[in-house]
Amino acid sequence: MKFLVAAFVIITFILILEVHSESLLSDILQLSKNNGKHSMDEEEQLQRSDDETRMKGLEAYRRSISDRGLTCASLRFSDENWTGRWLPEKITERPQMQHDKNSTNNMWQMINATCDDGHTNLTVDWDLSPINYTCFDPAHVLLPDPNTRGMISRDYVPAAYSARHICMKSTIEYDTFLPTFGPHRPAWPKYGEYQFVPRQRWLHNLEHGAVVMLYHPCAHPVLVNRLRRVVTSCLYRHVITPYTLLPPNRPLALVTWGWAYLMPDVDTESAIKFIREHALNGPERTHNDGQYDQFLLKHAEIVSNIEDETICPI
Repeated sequence: MKFLVAAFVIITFILILEVHSESLLSDILQLSKNNGKHSMDEEEQLQRSDDETRMKGLEAYRRSISDRGLTCASLRFSDENWTGRWLPEKITERPQMQHDKNSTNNMWQMINATCDDGHTNLTVDWDLSPINYTCFDPAHVLLPDPNTRGMISRDYVPAAYSARHICMKSTIEYDTFLPTFGPHRPAWPKYGEYQFVPRQRWLHNLEHGAVVMLYHPCAHPVLVNRLRRVVTSCLYRHVITPYTLLPPNRPLALVTWGWAYLMPDVDTESAIKFIREHALNGPERTHNDGQYDQFLLKHAEIVSNIEDETICPI
């Protein structure tokens, strides 16, 4: 009898031990599985971070190559071998390569009420329509497309080219949606930000070496503010205005004499690089304010000094 009781106790103890062993083994396996899962999550996170870093580096490299390619290509051209578009205006003959040394003096003589004083007969260029500065569908702002890259373009400007100053009695037409040089009005806008400035005006600022910032009225306000901060902190000679002719996939632009940078988003580093390379390159460098100030919202502030000796001191 005692033997049977002892055997029963031993068997019961063994069964209890097996149950606890299975539970312990299950806990160990679950812990190992969780540790493996955490390790896998960390590995995926590190891989994702590494991929993002490499993609950013690759994109920066591509931009660098693209920028250098544009710059190097532009150095190969001359007045004799250039086969592209000469002027952003409707012409039928190649312009004569004779620089008018009196063009600046003639410009000052043309700034009067009879020709152009910056205040008279302004509706020739703009009928004051709000369509030029209003986004009529604010619920659908133009968001940047990650698959669209910024685009830098160049219009070849002959070294001896002298832009014509045209009085307000005549209209000025361009055969491109974004002229970077060409005929314009004698009276140029004061530097700063406007509710709207027609291109017949700000082209003259480009001739003086200014940077013109353009944005589509439906561009995202955050992006507009970001680019505005870059421009206003880089130089005094700038003009900021909405521009409805920009393509929806690149609703922001920086324009200098002969150059344009259209962008879907704001890459601060690339914007500063463009301004440093192409600002103050107009044939008539002057910091003097113009006579046109219709719908001026904020006058430009001096950054380094009135001559903009240091561009983008940031």
